[in-house]
Amino acid sequence: MAESDWSLSLALGLFALAVIIVLIFGTLMTRLAAQLAERTGLGEAVMGAFFLGASTSLPEIVTTVTASLSAHADLAVSNAVGSIAGQTAFLALADITYRRANLEHAAASAENLMLAAFVTMMLTLPMLGLALPQATVLGVHPVTLLMFAAYIQGIRIVSRTHARPMWLPRHTRETRTTAS
Repeated sequence: MAESDWSLSLALGLFALAVIIVLIFGTLMTRLAAQLAERTGLGEAVMGAFFLGASTSLPEIVTTVTASLSAHADLAVSNAVGSIAGQTAFLALADITYRRANLEHAAASAENLMLAAFVTMMLTLPMLGLALPQATVLGVHPVTLLMFAAYIQGIRIVSRTHARPMWLPRHTRETRTTAS
């Protein structure tokens, strides 16, 4: 049976099942990430950004690559950009549910400051690609290659920031710290 032959009730039922699975495993992954952050000494910011970020981005990666392979360029780009916008909006939901203080204050750390700068820099690269002349190297725009290199370097910089921060936050009674 092809997906196009599914009834609305079957599609909604499968979607509801997927939501339940994501809720269960998302909760387990969060607990595991917190334990790994403590045991590895990498900290919650680094573990959240790269372990949780990468694993929860798998659906977006698959969807974007599949859309691209199927020659749906608009779908591929809008899925990736929409995912970024959605994740950013989810920060508001997290801020609402974290009742002790505003989330940005409670999570003030050198790693999160560096992550914000890293994400901002990564978001400028596709815009740079749009502004530059159309050029390719083996069919790939040079900015695409730059994005991969920048991501790898960004991971290294943020990971090093945990051990050797270039900036330290001012701690208050509401600031939560993680074990190093």
